[in-house]
Amino acid sequence: MGYVKSREIPFFTPRPRDDELFGREYELRRLLSYIHDGVWVAVLGPRMVGKTSLAKSAIKRYAHSTNSMGIYINVASCGSFGEFSRKVVGSITNAMRTLKSRRKVRSLGVSVYLSDPGSLIKAGFQFNLEFEGGRSAVGNFVSAMNALPPNTVVVFDEIQEVRNRKDLLLKSLWEIYNERSDLRIVFTGSYSGVLKALFTAGEREAMFGRPPEQLILTPWSTKTAEEYLLNGFERCGIDYGYSEIADAILTLGTLPGWLTLYGYKRCKGEPHERAKHLVITEAILKAKRELLNYVSTRTEPHKTISLLKALSEGSKRWNELKIISGLSEPALSEILQQLVGELGVVKKNELNRANVTYEFINEIYREAAKYLSVAEIKKE
Repeated sequence: MGYVKSREIPFFTPRPRDDELFGREYELRRLLSYIHDGVWVAVLGPRMVGKTSLAKSAIKRYAHSTNSMGIYINVASCGSFGEFSRKVVGSITNAMRTLKSRRKVRSLGVSVYLSDPGSLIKAGFQFNLEFEGGRSAVGNFVSAMNALPPNTVVVFDEIQEVRNRKDLLLKSLWEIYNERSDLRIVFTGSYSGVLKALFTAGEREAMFGRPPEQLILTPWSTKTAEEYLLNGFERCGIDYGYSEIADAILTLGTLPGWLTLYGYKRCKGEPHERAKHLVITEAILKAKRELLNYVSTRTEPHKTISLLKALSEGSKRWNELKIISGLSEPALSEILQQLVGELGVVKKNELNRANVTYEFINEIYREAAKYLSVAEIKKE
């Protein structure tokens, strides 16, 4: 972990970036507006759509423009609330120690943004917190968050991966929401796990009636994807054919992450076909995991998988999907709405009221859905 300074980053980089965003100007302005308003917000969308880069870019700009602190924490490896609590407490503690000592400390999955590290010290801000083994995970997490400087914004990236004891996480967030109205929190992930619980909390559950705002990222348009690859190839000075760009987009779709990885491999010397193959192999595995994560949130996972497998065969009408999956009309409507909206992995083709079909956004998700199995679903 360390204070992030401006540095030259290649146009195509496999790591999330926080400086130059391509094709996301509107979304960046919108996210910054939410943060400045002091509301909590969830950035939703499929993997590789650019959620992490958008969140990091927003908190960097917010911290620098308001002379406050921004902390990005990747919690994808935290399967339980206990692991999540330890990761957050450790990250915040190290961040504040770095602030006081002016040292650079690096830790995987954590970034700290400050325009003037000395300003908080000059203002008399004090931070004293140690992870207490005898205290509950809820107590440690809430205490760490409450100890942050005023108006800090915290990003919890891939929070849907925190699966065990979501009730404790919701309870903790509720306490923070009530005690520290100045703190801003940005969640990123897909519509499953904790994020689904945040949006669907019942009357007796923490956070009921207080869901975060939603900012849904969708894949680029074909035109934006073409401009992105053309711009990148010109910058790194490689030979390319327009047919290769068209083929890459046709095969990989227009998710920024996969096009970035393809562009990175091309700029490192890989020929078109090999670069495309390497990206496809990785993409299908991640898309399959994402679909399984979503299926695990449904009360009828086997029927949901039947629906996804039907979509893997190609474009389908609503009635066809109902018959094949065996889902009730309300359940089918809800799932399709989530697959199209919150997850962004399926698109709705509506030529007219009598001609509405659904299909996956690209070949990667279509291929991933073919290999789904109920037996692979992670147990909550």
